[in-house]
Amino acid sequence: MEKKFYLNQDHQKVSIVIPILLFILIIIGYRLYYRTILPLMFGGKSGDYILIAGIFSLFTSALIMWLLDPYVKKLLPSGHVLTLNSEEGILSHSFEEKVEVALQHRSAWQVTRWQFIMGRFIKSGRERQIPRTWSCMAMHIQVDGEELTLFCYARPRIKRVLDQLANWETISMYETMEDDHKSRNLPTLRPPTASDVIPGRLLVGDKGNVWLAERKRRNNGIEMSPKDFEELLKYLSSGSNASQ
Repeated sequence: MEKKFYLNQDHQKVSIVIPILLFILIIIGYRLYYRTILPLMFGGKSGDYILIAGIFSLFTSALIMWLLDPYVKKLLPSGHVLTLNSEEGILSHSFEEKVEVALQHRSAWQVTRWQFIMGRFIKSGRERQIPRTWSCMAMHIQVDGEELTLFCYARPRIKRVLDQLANWETISMYETMEDDHKSRNLPTLRPPTASDVIPGRLLVGDKGNVWLAERKRRNNGIEMSPKDFEELLKYLSSGSNASQ
């Protein structure tokens, strides 16, 4: 049985298109509420409904955009696809139909799993959209010289579900700060992913393999949706994998 997962769904094109669509919906909604819907429903002149029309258009547009979001992502795929052949035990990553990585011999897969809370850090790129209470859940899979790093951003409720499916190493971006700069009173802590640099002391420490995997996530990691990440994790947890 073959299953395809579409990766990096919140890529740059989607990040540009969705705000534009939302703005258009707000304008259209405002004109409809202001000129037609509210005067017809309650009578009076359009000018009586300026504030209410604005509020209604915002809520209606947000709801419509929430419903359209999955379809926009399907229409604008990133080109990254993860294919799982559960019968043959093969996991492959392709970009624009060209296979980049193919993990075979499932029983020999080395899997490292880790997590960290996004927290009060300065963020860059996609991470600016992630609430500080969410967690990054990640796993690095390698076999026969091939490797793949996958991750998702999970809200607390989803994190609790993923926690029950596997064992996770926990790290903190607070550890990347030098001792003389650490202060829990800072409004923000220096960046977890704005820079690819992870202090050498962490790479050779007790969790060196995890921090090395985190560095690979920053450089080449591919984001999955929480739902797809959970499905893949269930598959990995269903058999005997060597894990760390």
